[in-house]
Amino acid sequence: MCLGAALDETYFQRRLKRLGITPLSARTRALITLATTMTPTILADLFGISGSGASNWYQLASGQWARYAAEKSRGFATTDG
Repeated sequence: MCLGAALDETYFQRRLKRLGITPLSARTRALITLATTMTPTILADLFGISGSGASNWYQLASGQWARYAAEKSRGFATTDG
């Protein structure tokens, strides 16, 4: 990277990878955290996602995700989709 050169997406991807930061998992954690503190309508407006998508995040954050993760960690398969 040269002084005064424009920063591009590839540069940031490589830098984040070197630092051990995975953007997708960070985004997922952020959405789940925010979904616990706001309504799906606000979440949809804030992130520009559909209302049904925001509702799905809201439901995951309200405990369904925690139950799924716990069951997966124990090796059980979920039956309720």
